[in-house]
Amino acid sequence: MSAQPHDYTGASPGIPRTPDGIAAALSPSRRMQFRVELGRTATGEAFERLLEVWWCRATLDRRGGREARTAAARAGTLPLGSWDSLRSRRANREG
Repeated sequence: MSAQPHDYTGASPGIPRTPDGIAAALSPSRRMQFRVELGRTATGEAFERLLEVWWCRATLDRRGGREARTAAARAGTLPLGSWDSLRSRRANREG
């Protein structure tokens, strides 16, 4: 089995998948970490992977409530659901 590319069309909450776009959406402490990693990464596949990972982190930062989600996950109280319920919620949002 191999990984397949993701289609992010319509998935972004307005965050450009560029170094500047990602940096602008990150919290200040994470922005510095992103810039450090970006400086160490060459072009090509490693660069694209770095942008993908940090774009996801920027999306979560922009969403807000990161500290509460982290605390709930550590406490074991983070709400969980099945793949079927996730698929159903997504279908309801899109349709």
